[in-house]
Amino acid sequence: MKKVIIISLLGLLLSSGFQVYAQPYSYNNVEEIFESIHFSDIIFKNSTKNDFINVISESTTTLANSGEPMLPFVNRNYEFPIGTDILDINVKFFGKETKELPKKISPAPKPVLNLINNKADTQFIQEEKSVYLNTDLYPNKKFSYSYHIGLKDNNRVLILNIKCYPVQYSPTEDIVYISKSIDIKIEYKQPETFSVYPEIYDMVVITPSKFKQSLQPLIYHKNKFGLTTFLKTSEEIYNEYDGRDKPEKIKYCIKDYIEKFGIKYVLLVGGLKSQIWSKPRDDLNQGSIHWYLPVRYSNLKENSPINDPGYISDLYYSDIYKYVNGSIEFEDWDSNRNGIFAEWNGATVDVIDHYPDVYVGRLACRNNIEVKTLVRKIIKYEQKPADCQWFNRMIVIGGDSHYDPSTNYLEGELVCDKALSYMSDFESIKLYSSYKDTKEGLTPSSTNISREITKGGGFLLFDGHGNPGSWDTHWYGEYSWENTPGGISIYRFPFISNRDKLPITLIGGCHNSQINVSLLPTLTKKPYMWTYGMPVPECFSWWLVRKIGGGSIATLGSTGLGYGYVGDNSDLDSDGVNEPDAIEGLGGYLSTNFFKEYKEGANILGETWGATISNYLDTFQPMDDKIQMKCIQEWILLGDPSLMIGGYQ
Repeated sequence: MKKVIIISLLGLLLSSGFQVYAQPYSYNNVEEIFESIHFSDIIFKNSTKNDFINVISESTTTLANSGEPMLPFVNRNYEFPIGTDILDINVKFFGKETKELPKKISPAPKPVLNLINNKADTQFIQEEKSVYLNTDLYPNKKFSYSYHIGLKDNNRVLILNIKCYPVQYSPTEDIVYISKSIDIKIEYKQPETFSVYPEIYDMVVITPSKFKQSLQPLIYHKNKFGLTTFLKTSEEIYNEYDGRDKPEKIKYCIKDYIEKFGIKYVLLVGGLKSQIWSKPRDDLNQGSIHWYLPVRYSNLKENSPINDPGYISDLYYSDIYKYVNGSIEFEDWDSNRNGIFAEWNGATVDVIDHYPDVYVGRLACRNNIEVKTLVRKIIKYEQKPADCQWFNRMIVIGGDSHYDPSTNYLEGELVCDKALSYMSDFESIKLYSSYKDTKEGLTPSSTNISREITKGGGFLLFDGHGNPGSWDTHWYGEYSWENTPGGISIYRFPFISNRDKLPITLIGGCHNSQINVSLLPTLTKKPYMWTYGMPVPECFSWWLVRKIGGGSIATLGSTGLGYGYVGDNSDLDSDGVNEPDAIEGLGGYLSTNFFKEYKEGANILGETWGATISNYLDTFQPMDDKIQMKCIQEWILLGDPSLMIGGYQ
């Protein structure tokens, strides 16, 4: 294990552009990782608007909390076997310099909404007054660290995250304090015995007894192809497990099955009980009474006039463990034990691990017809290799998502192009709004979208604006909703007839995966339905999956307000390549990195989803920024997490 850690560290550090010296060694059964990081000169450069100064450094990432100063920081993730005892973490800073600045350091960009009917927002850069008028240094500490438990390469590991801040800033004095080098030393003991869970089953299907019989062919199919699978009814779980509510009882059951059987995948089958009228939420924390399989709501509230009054997060069922005071504990998403789950409201914040410990997907079925439809689709998709004639087509759909006069980027098209860059062996089918005057047959109109999906494709990516019933984008430089390329709504889905040529679909937009809608509540124009009076019996993403005669085999999208960045403020993901911010953070980063993980070998759908979430957590800091946290919590997989992408060979 020690050799693996060291090799991966050296590979990461040498590729980052730092001068790094790492020397691991052991003594008296105590092992040590030592890292010395030497910075080249920090560069101060006027921002594009010339109102602020940008700080540029060869750091591993950029501190980019909305409205707060953008500063370089060193982000390190170390992986250890479960049971490792971390004895000491020592971080030292050397070579302190002081520099006075003629202007203030540029604040991080404000995320913009991917919401249909949202008016153009031109205030992308705004100072957070509580920081810029504060006499304290920012950040107010030189380093911090946290522990996490999660799956990496299908192995459950202890993750130590260390953040170091070589540049601290006094906003009231416009002075920066710079360290020229950092030494990190970690002392640890590996466990004498390794805790290994038995490998008896691969997947559990959790569903109400109503759907049990309809799911038996899927259970048989999974076992036939070597994925050992069994079914557990929700009624049995409620009787056998303790918990504060039904979602927590299910989560305790998942924990038990990880430890008893070694499961890696959890398929939740069940959505709302009615397409006509269902109550989406019982209380702040859950939807259970009107649900066949309950949902957990996050209680994160954005600092914005527009926000979700809670949103569904199935990541809750995936994040089973946390690391506290040297021991592994159940992650209940209620760290302050006040009975409000996943809370972030003012100064009240639940500290959450977030790393997936099992791969979770949901079939949000409302009746046995939908269950049988999905069972047939999954079996037929997996039982033989997909025909490359249709599977090797990748359809991408985007436009000019946001008004941004400083760069005039077409954000949706940039995200699509970045995703395609990872899929070079796929035929690219681009439906772009920039083709308005040159390729009318390849714009994001309902007709063009329906036609290309009907031809089939292995993957389908939308990036733009959404609501539970539709998706759309803008023409280049035109941001009125009176004249758009058209996009597509759920009422155009009957014109899609791709039959068994089913793509995995990613949808960048607000609320496209909001699975708590039913017909009558959407007619009331209540804000929490986000349909503006459009009648929507089931949401866009799920409708695509449950569609008879085509649609998708699975979708990934947002259950709440989706967010992106505009402009080009910094190398936000600090991969050494400064690209437009639309693809370096938030929803655009999630969408594009899904394809990166797939091409790097994550060919089981749930594993691709899980690796994308873990990579996001490694790169950014969701516990320090609400919108970063929301992006991963709301990104739901509507599909089978054990799905073999492209079918079994």
